[in-house]
Amino acid sequence: MALSATYEVYPNGTLYHGVVEVAEASEYFFYESGMIGERVSLQVSGVLLKNESGVVEFEESGSSEIKFPTGNYTVEFDAPLKDNYFNTVFSEPYEVTLHLPSGLSVGNPLLGMISTGGKVSPDDTNASVSNGNVTIHWEKTRSPECRFYNEFQEQLLIIFGTLWLALLAVFLVPYMLARRRQE
Repeated sequence: MALSATYEVYPNGTLYHGVVEVAEASEYFFYESGMIGERVSLQVSGVLLKNESGVVEFEESGSSEIKFPTGNYTVEFDAPLKDNYFNTVFSEPYEVTLHLPSGLSVGNPLLGMISTGGKVSPDDTNASVSNGNVTIHWEKTRSPECRFYNEFQEQLLIIFGTLWLALLAVFLVPYMLARRRQE
């Protein structure tokens, strides 16, 4: 069974909804990567465990682990995002899809970042109408990462860059003219 995970960032960019398949499992851990790659517990809410017959009861073991009878399941949950940064860790390679809503983007390399193997494409749910959603897909990854930004952050970058270019022109042009006169 190919393992897959789908994540959808909510429009405000502070939460996401995860749907993760697990095969022949009896427990699931909620983790993200820390600063040096270590596993850090992820505080989740709204956890649902489902199989082909419906919702299944589970036992919470600690703040970031659930236990259940061995089998194939789908785990659904909501988790917070910090600083427009998504990351998670899997014990084996997963096919991962991350959906960003309209207004969030990853295209500017100064503001956005996607980990190795991630491919960006516009959301094609309705080809006749461009809704501005972005989908990022990883074929086989153990730790997908994505830093995204909103339109306001991109505008601030443009204003900041324009200001520095204007200051550079104000100070560089007189310097170049004075230097030319000395030659």
